[in-house]
Amino acid sequence: MVWDTATGERLHTLRDKSDTMLAIQYLAVDHIDSTSDEIVLLSSSSDPKIRRWRISLASADQIVEEAENKTNVSTNKDAIHEHETSVYRLFFDSDEGDLWTASADGNAKCLSRARQWATEETYEHGDYVRAIAVTSDWVITAGRSEDVKVWNRNTGKLFYVYDGHYEEVTGLVVMNEGRQVISVSIDGTVRTWSLTKGDLEKARTEKEDIEKGIVKETHLVAEAKKSLMTAEEEAELAELMDDSD
Repeated sequence: MVWDTATGERLHTLRDKSDTMLAIQYLAVDHIDSTSDEIVLLSSSSDPKIRRWRISLASADQIVEEAENKTNVSTNKDAIHEHETSVYRLFFDSDEGDLWTASADGNAKCLSRARQWATEETYEHGDYVRAIAVTSDWVITAGRSEDVKVWNRNTGKLFYVYDGHYEEVTGLVVMNEGRQVISVSIDGTVRTWSLTKGDLEKARTEKEDIEKGIVKETHLVAEAKKSLMTAEEEAELAELMDDSD
């Protein structure tokens, strides 16, 4: 629903006339296609479709998407359909205006604006992907697997996996000009992770050495798991989580 913030009046109700919309999961404004008189809003839901809406004070209409089929003939479709099930997160990058998504199908994707929102890149996180963030160098994904995965944006390959949460991760925020990412989890903790290439390379080397039994966990790996809670608070929370099981 679209509301007038000045009067509290409901202006529009958004409905897909050709299909049933399930529970809304996320909304994002397209900063490139929006104007001073109207906005282009994207919605994702518990069905796999991403819908676009053109909204002004006077009207609100669903945008018909263009796509190319296997014979390169232009066709129309009622929504962007690049995932298999629920889409939990949407956001546009600030440069090209491409659309980034996170889905319960276990994948995070970059959908190309220039290609009418076709999939440009896929990051196979695994399990439900609840959050995604990007920098100029990295793509970061997180979700029900409890891990925070860092992907090389240039190659599309997994570079490093941060572990430290013990419940589903629900949000990611990039901070300090892309040098850190903060994760939020159902375990009640907020954690910070370095995104500098030097720290990531050192952490990866140390983790490999730990797994081989060459060295014990060092301060760098331990620091990467740092929570914004005190040790006493973490211990109390862990006890509460055990009791809830």
